[in-house]
Amino acid sequence: MNNPQPKKRPLQQLEFICIVVAAMPGILMFTGGRAQNREQAMFRILIFVIGVLGFVAVKIYQQKKQRED
Repeated sequence: MNNPQPKKRPLQQLEFICIVVAAMPGILMFTGGRAQNREQAMFRILIFVIGVLGFVAVKIYQQKKQRED
């Protein structure tokens, strides 16, 4: 009856955080409307890019770690 816990992927929580960060500009657009000025638009785009780049970096690390094991 002693079932081992499924092995967690490395940086799984960081992966989820990056997905949420990348989704935030879209959520803001639906809840708060369009960006009011150029600075707001740039900020939302940069937040999306940071989230996507973080997600890609985590995925690359996970693939590299999986090949090592």
